[in-house]
Amino acid sequence: MTTTRKIIPGAVYMMKTFAGPDVKGRILHPAKHCEGAYFYVMLNPHDIEKLIKHGVPYSKGVDPQKCEGIVYDFQIIKRVYSKRKRKRKDVKK
Repeated sequence: MTTTRKIIPGAVYMMKTFAGPDVKGRILHPAKHCEGAYFYVMLNPHDIEKLIKHGVPYSKGVDPQKCEGIVYDFQIIKRVYSKRKRKRKDVKK
């Protein structure tokens, strides 16, 4: 299965999981054994807790950066951008 969007390694994406909940992860690199698959690591420890509640056999207290997994292109929902702080012009000093 191919996609028209370009998946950028190092970028953060919101992804569906087969267990149910949506998680945020950073794409590491494309998988060589399968077209349309990517290796990723999770970023948020709350995502691991959501997966534990849905039956995934993780132990509590696992570092999210060590949870490497594989995601397919049809599971990627959208790219997540960092929030930028805006400088307010109407602030009185």
